[in-house]
Amino acid sequence: MAATTVALSAQTVVAGSSRSVSSLARRGPLFRPLAALASGPQGGSTQGALRQALGLRTDARRQARVAVATVEPDLEEEQPAAVLGRVPLAAVAANLEAVLPQADGSLLGESDIEEELLGDAPEGFSRSPRSFASLFTDDEAEEAAVVDPSLLLVNCGLSEGSVRALEERGITSLFPIQKTVFEPAMRGADLIARAKTGSGKTLAFAIPIIEKIMAGPRNLRKPQCLVLAPTRELAKQVEREIAATAPGLGCGCYYGGNPIGPQLKELRRGVDIVVGTPGRIIDLIDQDALDLSMVRFVVLDEADQMLNVGFEKDVETILENVPQERQTMLFSATLPRWVKKLVKQYLNNPENIDLVGEGNTGQDPDSITALAVPADARRSVLVDLLTVYGEGGKAIVFTQTKREADEVAASVGGHLPCGALHGDMSQREREKVLASFRANKLMVLVATDVAARGLDIPDVDVVVHYELPQDPESFLHRSGRTGRAGKSGTAIAMFQPKEIGYFKRILRETEVQGVKLITAPSPTQVIEAAAKQVMYRLDGVDAEVRKYFTPVAKMLLSSRDPQEALEAALAALSGIQEVPEPRSLLTMEEGIQTLQMMSKPGRITRPAHVSGIVGKLLEGTAFNAGAVGRIRMLEEEGQCGAAFDVPMDLGREIMARVDELHKRGVSLTVPESLPAEEDLYQMGRYGSR
Repeated sequence: MAATTVALSAQTVVAGSSRSVSSLARRGPLFRPLAALASGPQGGSTQGALRQALGLRTDARRQARVAVATVEPDLEEEQPAAVLGRVPLAAVAANLEAVLPQADGSLLGESDIEEELLGDAPEGFSRSPRSFASLFTDDEAEEAAVVDPSLLLVNCGLSEGSVRALEERGITSLFPIQKTVFEPAMRGADLIARAKTGSGKTLAFAIPIIEKIMAGPRNLRKPQCLVLAPTRELAKQVEREIAATAPGLGCGCYYGGNPIGPQLKELRRGVDIVVGTPGRIIDLIDQDALDLSMVRFVVLDEADQMLNVGFEKDVETILENVPQERQTMLFSATLPRWVKKLVKQYLNNPENIDLVGEGNTGQDPDSITALAVPADARRSVLVDLLTVYGEGGKAIVFTQTKREADEVAASVGGHLPCGALHGDMSQREREKVLASFRANKLMVLVATDVAARGLDIPDVDVVVHYELPQDPESFLHRSGRTGRAGKSGTAIAMFQPKEIGYFKRILRETEVQGVKLITAPSPTQVIEAAAKQVMYRLDGVDAEVRKYFTPVAKMLLSSRDPQEALEAALAALSGIQEVPEPRSLLTMEEGIQTLQMMSKPGRITRPAHVSGIVGKLLEGTAFNAGAVGRIRMLEEEGQCGAAFDVPMDLGREIMARVDELHKRGVSLTVPESLPAEEDLYQMGRYGSR
C-alpha cells in the first residue's frame, strides 16, 4: 500500500513537472548555490555528478569556503548575532561559480575532479556519501578540548562498573558545574542548590547515590532512594538517566495518567530507586504498596515547581514518611518561602550551592533577543524567526494556552515539521510527540508551560516565547530549554508593543542582562535560511522512497537543464513558491515597505514634515501622501528624520525620485533595520505615531 502511494505521488510529479519547473524558475538565483553544491563538478552524467558531490572531501569544499570567507568583513555589524555567522547564499553562489567551472564556462574535466576531490587518496579508494546537510557544515576534525584531570570520571573515585557504564554513553568527565554538586553529594552532605533547567544536575546527584547503593547492603523489596519531581516528563527523564547509568539497579518511575496496576506489581517485585510525582507517590503509600522505611536518599528536583503545581502538602506528607537518618538534596531555580520552609524543617545543616549566580538567573546574556510584534503579525513573524534562527535545528515555542498551542502548531506546520504538546493530550499522544521531536522527525515543538520544566531534550537550538509567561520565573524555565548542559542556544522573546512595560519587569525581576531588541528577518534572510534547511529535509528521505522517483528524475534531467530543474525542486521543497514580500519595520505588516528619510538637524522634526516632503515629491503622479502609514521620528549621527511606511507600489514611485531629494539635501534609503526604539533596561514608554 505504501509503495503504491509513493508511486502515485511520483506519477503526480511527472504530470506537473514541466509547469512546476517553469513556475519556480525565477527563484533560480536564490537556490543556485544549493544546486551547484548538490550537482557538483562532473564530466559524466548528472546522476553521477550528484553521487560525486555527496562524497565531496572537506579539502575540496574548503576552497569554496576560503573564497566565501572574504565577504565576512563586509557584513553589517548591526545584524542579529545569530545571523552574523552565516555567509549569504549569493556569496556562496558567486564563489562556487569561480571555483567549480573553467574559464570557458565548461565544468571541470574528469582528471580535474580526481585531483580536486580525491587528492592523494589510495588507488581504488571509494568515498562514502556524505549527508546533504554536511555540505553546509565544517566537518574538520575539531581539536580535542583540554579537560581538567579532576573532572575525569576515572579520577572521581567511582567504581569500575559506573565508569564503564558512563563511558558507553559517551560520558568521560563531569562539567565543572556538575562537580560542584557531585563532591558534597559523595561526602553524604545535605544540599540545597539553586539550579536552572538544563544544568546537568541529574547526573551529578545520581552518580553518588548509585555508588552508595551498589556498595552497601541491598534490600530487594524496599527502595533506598526516593526522587520527587513536579512533572511526569521530568520524572521519566530522571529515571532514564539513572537506569542508563546503573543498569544493575532496579529503578521505577511512578506518575499519574498511567494505570496503577502495573506499578503495584513492579513495587511488589522490589526496586532500589523510586522516581515519581508527589501525587502518585501518595497514592502508592495510601495503598500500602510503597514502603519508604529503608530510604537513605531523598532528592527534591525543581522544588519551586512542586509549589506552583500544588504539591506542597503532598511533599510534606511524603517527607514525614521517610527515615530521619537520610541524605536529602533539594534543587530549585528559585527559593520561595515554602522552599525555605522545607529546607529548615527537613534538611540537616545543608550546604548551599548556587549554580545560577547573581545577575545570571537566565540564559547567557548574548543568547536572548526580543522583538515587539503586533498581535496580527505574530504567526507569520514566528515562522520567519524559526526559519532564520533555527537553521535546521530543534526549536521549542511556548504559548500560554492549550488552544493557542494547537493553533500555532497548525500554522507553523505548513512550513516546518511541527507538533503541539499540552495538558489536554493523552499520555500516549504526549510521548509520541516527544519521541518524534527527539528523533528529529519534528523540528518544532509548540508547548504550554506544562512542558517548560523537566523535559530533557538535547540539542534544542532555539526557544521562542511566542507569548510572555504569566510570571517572571517561568521566563527563566522556558529559556532554560535551550543551551542544555553547557551548550549554546538562542532564546527569542516576542511581545506586543503594549507589553513593553511587563517585559521590562520580567528582565528586572529575573536579573537577566544583555537582552537586545531585534527586527523581523528580511525576505533575503528567510530565503537563504530556508534553502539551507532543505538539505536537512533531503537527508530525511529514506533510500527506499527515492527509487520511486527515479523515473521523474530521469525525465527532468533529460528534458530540462539539470541545474534549473534542481533549483526549482529545492525551492518547492523549501515551501517558498514566491519571493516573500517585504515586511514593515514599524508594524511587521507584510507588503508594506519602510523607508528612511534623513536631513540636517531641525529640518524634519515632525510627522507632518515627512508627509509634506512626500506630497511635494508626488505632485503630478497618481499617488499622494495620504497613503503614508506609520511614522517614527529618528535622530542619529548629527541628522534627524523619520522612518515611515508606504505600500510597495508607492515605495517604488518614491525611490524612483530619490535624486530629486538628494538635490534638496534629503537622503532616502530602504533600511534593513532601525535603531532600538526603547532601552529595555530603562523605565519608559514604548511609543510611535
